[in-house]
Amino acid sequence: MATKKERVDVEELVKHALGNQAKGGDDIPPTIDDIASDYPTLHAFLTCDKLDGKARVLPTITLWAEQGTGCKCVLNDRQAKVKLFARSDSVDGLFQELEAALTSNSVDWRGDNGSPKKRRS
Repeated sequence: MATKKERVDVEELVKHALGNQAKGGDDIPPTIDDIASDYPTLHAFLTCDKLDGKARVLPTITLWAEQGTGCKCVLNDRQAKVKLFARSDSVDGLFQELEAALTSNSVDWRGDNGSPKKRRS
């Protein structure tokens, strides 16, 4: 278990982000409105709760950072039971990767066991 000294102070991180935002800093993560306007396909994929008039199980996205390797994410299409992985140096880069993948005809969807799998329609 991390000691109090080792834990990230979330309040300090928020203050830092808000301070950078006020100064026009460029290390501010995108907002929901940014995602909707900058990444319309990703936004639609994450928020569209009906498909062909039927309820759709919404996907999930999990983001994490690793020391020295940048940001990573997994986009989990729970309805089709497939996942899409991405890696970038920034959160914005992850969203760019996902947007490009979702708008291409050759998405590398993976099954729950990690093997390549075509996404069901």
